[in-house]
Amino acid sequence: MPLDLPGDEAALFHTTGAAPAAMLDLVGTMATQAAVAAIRLGVFERLIAEAYTAEDLAACLDADREGLGLLLGFLTTAGYLSCDADGRYFVLPTTKAWFGNGYGTALQLWSAIVARFWGNLTESISEGPDPSFYAWLGEHPFELGLFQSLQRGLAEWLIPDMLDLAAMPEGAQDILDIGGGHGRYATAFRDRYPGLRATVADLPPALTPHKGITTHPIDLLNPDFSGLRADVVLLFNVLHGFNAHQAEAIVHAAVSTLRPGGVVHILETTTQPRGGVAEAAFTDGFALNLWLTQGGRLYSPAEISGWLSNAGCVHLEITGLRRSASHTLVSASTVRPDSQ
Repeated sequence: MPLDLPGDEAALFHTTGAAPAAMLDLVGTMATQAAVAAIRLGVFERLIAEAYTAEDLAACLDADREGLGLLLGFLTTAGYLSCDADGRYFVLPTTKAWFGNGYGTALQLWSAIVARFWGNLTESISEGPDPSFYAWLGEHPFELGLFQSLQRGLAEWLIPDMLDLAAMPEGAQDILDIGGGHGRYATAFRDRYPGLRATVADLPPALTPHKGITTHPIDLLNPDFSGLRADVVLLFNVLHGFNAHQAEAIVHAAVSTLRPGGVVHILETTTQPRGGVAEAAFTDGFALNLWLTQGGRLYSPAEISGWLSNAGCVHLEITGLRRSASHTLVSASTVRPDSQ
């Protein structure tokens, strides 16, 4: 949690420079690790249910009393907890609102990513990125589970916008979701448009069986979608994991599956989020992390639109999402024979 500094103290760090602003980053780094430890120990889960003293909580969790007491003290000064005069610890409303709603998954995953990859940032900037993110996930089942849970949660959050903004061409019969192995988007569109046949194409380990949905294994590093035909293609949160050459190749391969008059919808994290300072800072950090861990990056709507145009698409549309200030939908269609 960001420290809730009084105005005069905040000015020392943020305005006058009389105090080192980087100290706040250091405290934040320690606080992140403390919060992750609290999640894994079950501290927040217990304290959301009821207040405990450090001694009683240590007994419930079978934890070291001294260590847990120090952890609770730091989580209090860091802004996650409060403590009353009787030494009972409470979860603050701001903590409960997010950790009771699944944000702990994101915090745990990002903490693990930073611990594994960001220690090599200096070497990577000098020598080039280490694109081993997915290999690392494959070797770490716990982190893989966090990643998959995060992807499913993001999809569920964005689906209402996608259903409203991603138009279906008249008479559409087949929808192809490229890279959506969890199946959430394909299922949502199939349910919204009865009779629509849905196919999900992704790496074999990412494909999750879903009733009524066809799965098709692919290799996005060598995007060959021969045999796949669709009226609608979804390419959601995929391109940023690849370099520009690879991303453009994926777009061209995706467009090649469309029937005349078909539509492609590409959802990506925007390079210029419409939110506030925190959103912009996280987006810039996310962009650096993509390069560091996958050799990818964020692409502007103009870049994506250019790839679609080069692939022969027309009627390009760029739409900002309502539910996420950091996502943009780029849509385009192929030409019908009767319109040429």
